[in-house]
Formats: sequence, C-alpha cells, structure tokens
Amino acid sequence: MELEGEKSVHYGWEDINFETKILTIRRNVLYIPKVGIVEKAPKTETSIRTLTMPDKLISILKEYKIWQDKERLKYGYKNTGKLFTNWTGEDKNILIPDTVSNWFSAFVSRNGFKQVHFHSLRHANISILVSKGLDPKVISKRAGHSSFDITLEIYAKEEEEQDIIAAKRLDEAFA
Repeated sequence: MELEGEKSVHYGWEDINFETKILTIRRNVLYIPKVGIVEKAPKTETSIRTLTMPDKLISILKEYKIWQDKERLKYGYKNTGKLFTNWTGEDKNILIPDTVSNWFSAFVSRNGFKQVHFHSLRHANISILVSKGLDPKVISKRAGHSSFDITLEIYAKEEEEQDIIAAKRLDEAFA
C-alpha cells in the first residue's frame, strides 16, 4: 500500500471497511517531545483519501484483528480501536510513530534481509505500480500526491534504473 510508513501507526479499525476493502486516510499522528502524541489532519487536501486494499492485505488484517482482540481480552488491555497499540496505557494508547520503524528494522536484521527503511516499502509499492503501467492519476491519488508530476519527480530515478536493467536484458538476449 502507498502509506507513509511511520504515519500508519495511527490507523484505526474504523478506518477500514472490510466489505468494500477501503482504507480511509484522514489523520496523522505526531510525537512531540514534552507534549506527547498529537493527532491532526494530513498536511495536504490530497493526503486525505481512500484506498482500495488488495485481498491478501484484507485477509491478513482480519487475522490480525482476531489475534489483537484475543490478546486484549487475555491481558485486560483497553480497546484503543487502533491497529497498532501501546498496551502500557500511556499516551492515549497510541504508539509513538517511530515504534513501527524500529520494529521493522529489528525484523529486517533478525531475518538477514538487506537493511532498508520502513518508508522504503512505500517507494517499492509505488514503483511496482509504475512498472505495471497503471494510470499515473491513480498512482498519484493512491500516494496522496497532488499531481503525477510530483510522483514522477520522486520515482524518476527508479525508472532510470529500470531503463538500465532493460538495456542489460537486451544485451543478454542478443549475446
């Protein structure tokens, strides 16, 4: 999905419609030292949007919700309504945005994967959509960009890298 990594910690179950497979993006969460967790509207109007989620993600989220509900009942945690929860009861039970990035980094290291930032998943997702030839307007909307020009500026480097790979594949084919 074209979500901005650390910002995904604020999504609530009310943001997901499992029947229509729609995720509604309507807020950001920031951590401000000495203030705590602050929820606010996204930075631009185009950042407020809906995304259709793939079937595989819907399936994973359903399983995760069942697991989360069992854990909450088992340990008596407060129901925060959030996908990612701080069980300690502090800061409105919302995780500090960097927490998911830290978990991801530990997961990558523990499993011997190439070290990448959590936000790289967003870039990879958008690059895949570009490479699959999707309508640029759709890609920009999913990314929350106001125009495809912005999307193209950010992802042009990856397109150039793909062009180099294409030339190498042609060399291999003619060898």
